Amino acid sequence: MDEIPIAIHIAGRQYRLRADEQEKEQIEEAARRINRSIRLHAEHFAYKDNQDLLAMVSLQQTLAIVQCEHTLDGVERRTELLFSEACEPEKEDDNA
Repeated sequence: MDEIPIAIHIAGRQYRLRADEQEKEQIEEAARRINRSIRLHAEHFAYKDNQDLLAMVSLQQTLAIVQCEHTLDGVERRTELLFSEACEPEKEDDNA
C-alpha cells in the first residue's frame, strides 16, 4: 500500500506523518477523540498545562484498552471452554 502524507492536530500542535490511505480516516478520528477528551478534562479538572491533560487522556485511553483486553481474554477462555465441551460428546460417540 502506498503511504500518503497527512497532518493531524493534537492539543494545539500539528503533527505530520505518513500512513496508508486506509488508515487516514482512523488516524483523523483518533486525533478528534484525543482532542475531545482533552477539552473534557480541561473543563472538569484542574491542570497546569497541556502535558497534564495529555497524561490524563493517555491514562484514560490506556485503561480502556486494558479493560477491553481483559474482557476479550475472558471471552476467549469461555469460548474455548464451550467449544471443548461441545466437542466432547462427539468424542464419546466415536468410542461407542
